[in-house]
Amino acid sequence: MVGSAAARDRLYRKLEPLLGPDDAAYPVSQLAPVPWDQLVTKADLRAELAELRAEMVTKRDLAEQLRLHVDARLDSNTRATLMWSVAMNATMLGAVIAAIRL
Repeated sequence: MVGSAAARDRLYRKLEPLLGPDDAAYPVSQLAPVPWDQLVTKADLRAELAELRAEMVTKRDLAEQLRLHVDARLDSNTRATLMWSVAMNATMLGAVIAAIRL
């Protein structure tokens, strides 16, 4: 496997006497700069893209769950605040009526 610069140079030196410098340089220049097993294929890219899409769906679901949780907490807090306000107003009304009767 030709992947390193030294291996490419050795191949060029073997081809140069047979083909000449220009013709020997062409096949060497067409070789992959890294070993073939380290090249990324379309299948590799598709698999990585599928993983990213799955992660994005998961993040969307998480965001939706968070929104629903916040909405539920706000509803609970709103109800508590409303009840507190009604109780406070009833207490004040009772205090005003008691003050008027005095």
